[in-house]
Amino acid sequence: MSFDFVAIDFETSNNKYTSACSIGIAAVENNEICKSEYFLIHPPTLNFSKKNISINGITPEDVKNSPLFPIIWEKISNYFNGDNLLVAHNAAFDMSVLKNCLSWYKIPMPNFKYVCSIPISTRLCRGKRIGRSLEERAKYFGIDLGHHHNSLDDALTCANLVIECVKRSQRKSLESFCNTYTSVPIKDFRDLHPKIELFKKSSSNFKDKFNAVKISEIKPDSGSIDTSNPFYKKAVVFTGNLENLSRKDAMQKVVNLGGILKSSVSKKTDYLIAGIQDKYLVGGSGVSSKEQKAAELKDQGYNIKIIHEDEFLDLIKYRIREESTDISKKISDLESIIVFNNLNEKMEKLKGWKLLSPSASSLKDIYYKNKDKAYSAEILGYLSKATNPKCINQSYETIVLKVKDKIIRIAPAYLLEMQKRDF
Repeated sequence: MSFDFVAIDFETSNNKYTSACSIGIAAVENNEICKSEYFLIHPPTLNFSKKNISINGITPEDVKNSPLFPIIWEKISNYFNGDNLLVAHNAAFDMSVLKNCLSWYKIPMPNFKYVCSIPISTRLCRGKRIGRSLEERAKYFGIDLGHHHNSLDDALTCANLVIECVKRSQRKSLESFCNTYTSVPIKDFRDLHPKIELFKKSSSNFKDKFNAVKISEIKPDSGSIDTSNPFYKKAVVFTGNLENLSRKDAMQKVVNLGGILKSSVSKKTDYLIAGIQDKYLVGGSGVSSKEQKAAELKDQGYNIKIIHEDEFLDLIKYRIREESTDISKKISDLESIIVFNNLNEKMEKLKGWKLLSPSASSLKDIYYKNKDKAYSAEILGYLSKATNPKCINQSYETIVLKVKDKIIRIAPAYLLEMQKRDF
């Protein structure tokens, strides 16, 4: 049973990740939902929390005669056999539920790749101040949400959200989308370190694990700072959990780039880095008080950039990916550049990098910005570097520019950011 991708959604009966009480599945082929399934699940206990019942509407009475998870797994395991890319909205939650349920019943762990629909859809609504919740993303993309927190409806909505993103990006499939936007993380299920339970007020885990980091303890660990990077001398605030970095590591990277860490949002904030919020803490909107305040200040005209994890990872990697060399000294490096055979090929590549609009019929000027100065840049070609062979996206592209007497290698997303007036 092989599909382009399979979207799933779990609902739980309490704060334990073993307490799956329903699952919805939507399988997609050729950008159309071709199969869907819904199952109620009898959790290990019928200890249902009022909070969860108020969210998903499932009660002990609804599932008391339903099969336990191992019986359901026999019916759905083929979706997780490694042939399909799995998708979920806030995938860390659903994959943690799945892994905890498998572990609880001592079911052998499958291995498959999965991706979260939040960074996928962020690619198409960046800068629009759209919340990360499934409800807000569905509304923005014009997708029928159905009955929110019904696991089948949420799986169908997630699938349709991804399909819409693939179509709007003019990609043929989700695989093609991920090959283009390589910052969208594709993960191995076997590498997941699942959460055990949702945060509780009575637990020390209730506080965001990042709050334990003291800003005063974060000091630059490098001697020199590239003053052209986007965080240099900018006030940066974090909210929520990042999937790929701990808060301390994320803060360290900002400080190493010359950024100024702040604990709260104010009129002087330049960047708010918004991670995944726990819906049981911030409510169904999935928006923290910091995000709300930042949005209000933006509406008042303050220049605060609210960016999410994939954008943040792009920005902190620019310092790593960007490399400047003198042409006269390292001209031999040009041998590995993939050059364009003709104008049409170059334009198509620039459109893929979003440096040209899809309808563009001619090239436009491209600029490289450094230390508040803009330089006309010539795109010579690009480098294609192989990634981890386990990843669905097998290569990562870096643009090669000629700027005055320098060769500069730069991430496509960063060069795109440089074309903005407020960069």
